[in-house]
Amino acid sequence: MAADCATDVPGLFAAGDVASRVPVVGAISGGGSPNSAWAVSSGTWAGRAAVRHAHGTAAAPLRPIGRAGIRPSGRRAAVDTTAVIDVVREELNAYDKNMFRDEAGLRSSLSTLDTLWTEVEATLTGEGRDAVTARETASLVAMGRWVKEAALRRRESLGMHWRTDDPTWQEAAA
Repeated sequence: MAADCATDVPGLFAAGDVASRVPVVGAISGGGSPNSAWAVSSGTWAGRAAVRHAHGTAAAPLRPIGRAGIRPSGRRAAVDTTAVIDVVREELNAYDKNMFRDEAGLRSSLSTLDTLWTEVEATLTGEGRDAVTARETASLVAMGRWVKEAALRRRESLGMHWRTDDPTWQEAAA
């Protein structure tokens, strides 16, 4: 992997768990702090490289398209970011929703997060430090939706996440 996290595919950059941490921690997993440092560092490098690549290959001037937490699509309104984060935390951390999963539960969580996303995308913004909080909050909701969608598409049990609607989950648990 290149120092800027470029892959062999032009315009595709790898970061975090999909990019090799070997230069940082060797062949071990790295544990908490090295993993976090690697995620932040490689994400920063890959992001900067992706921006340089986009600027170098764009046929027209680039313009921002992001909305959630920056430029809401609807009328700006006060959003309780603490409450939003609490909902995301519940959907992503509760054992009964995450360790032991089934399609109905995943769809319920995804529906909750989709509803939250609709509100966040349409109304959330902030000024000064609140702008950072708004963007972080929007990112958490987006990530939560991606996690639940990925889990919904993965029908098998994997790691600590047991798909109770997978016929082989009890065999794997034994």
